[in-house]
Amino acid sequence: DGSGSLVFQADFEGVSAEDTPGGTLINTDAPAAANAGTAVGSWENIPTTTASGGVGVVSDKEDTKGDGIDNHLRLDRPGTTQVVNPGDALVYTDVVAQFAAPIDLSGNNSGVVTMDLGQGRTQNNTEDKSSYITGYDGAGNVAFRLFLSGNNNGANDERLHHVAADGTLTPLGSREDFRNIGAGGAANALTFGEGDMTGLTLVLSSGGYTVSIDRGPVLWGPDGLIDGNFESTSGLLSYAGEATQVSRIAFSISTSTNTGVSGGLWVDDLCVGGIAANQAPGLSTDVILVDGGSTEFEESYATGSIIPFSETEGTPLQVSDPDAGDGTLTITFKSVAGLSVFDVFSIEGGASITSGSNNSGDLTISGTLADINATLAAGINLIAGDVPGQE
Repeated sequence: DGSGSLVFQADFEGVSAEDTPGGTLINTDAPAAANAGTAVGSWENIPTTTASGGVGVVSDKEDTKGDGIDNHLRLDRPGTTQVVNPGDALVYTDVVAQFAAPIDLSGNNSGVVTMDLGQGRTQNNTEDKSSYITGYDGAGNVAFRLFLSGNNNGANDERLHHVAADGTLTPLGSREDFRNIGAGGAANALTFGEGDMTGLTLVLSSGGYTVSIDRGPVLWGPDGLIDGNFESTSGLLSYAGEATQVSRIAFSISTSTNTGVSGGLWVDDLCVGGIAANQAPGLSTDVILVDGGSTEFEESYATGSIIPFSETEGTPLQVSDPDAGDGTLTITFKSVAGLSVFDVFSIEGGASITSGSNNSGDLTISGTLADINATLAAGINLIAGDVPGQE
């Protein structure tokens, strides 16, 4: 519940050769170009080699929407060192759109994913060039999963499918919703326009999600303009896993140095919005192991010794919390067995000790993230007691 926010937005506009190390927008420069064209969030695992064609940010071949020539992300036949022959198990590479913050799908919360998507590699009577689109939470648990058929014959014919938890595929929309515009040769496949793509909208909620499809005009004539007037909208679909947050989308594309089984997707205008999920804070230092919401000193100290944690000593404790803002956080230091005490050097900014007392074995500091980290950087000594034992 609460106000929504944009957690991912990529339209690949305004990208120039000056934004990349090699002065191009494709292949080895593709990762830099993709991220330069992304205003919110980031891309991971953008391929830099291909079996043929190319990957990276390229210009549309026409201005179908009337807003000028745009750019899009071409993920064509991403290369791999493993040669896959027909009949072998498919190998996929996951290109990941990483959100700036996860969206929360619990309770009454919801999220929306929109993108324009094109399919440039299909094949007769086989799914060798098909792709998956999957939403994951930060721990790798699955939320939604879709299957885009690269089979250009039969019932699956270039059609999107819902993937159930047990892997069952259910067709969505119509045949050829994501028609391969590469028909006619590789030169055609590498010159996608925004009219060759199909609009895809996912509305996510705690109870499931819906998929709406908006066909492009080159595929379906003037009535197919990507304009928000959907040609089809599914009923409520079940999730493929138990995730209640989505923090990234993975595009799994069939990859190979064998062009007979390697796939290709073209992506543009990928936007994700929703209620940003609360992200758990973390505590870090060179000698502390993070363990979820608490951290233990897994070290041995001599009785009566003083162990400093400070910026001066190069061992400061620091707290991270991506969605803390200017809100109040608390951090508690506790000597479990009462054999040690904590000496806080200086309370900085608006921070304060709100429970316990300094030079005790149990104290809590409250304040903004900045004030707490300034206090921690100033220094805290762990003073081991004179009685041996295990904390």
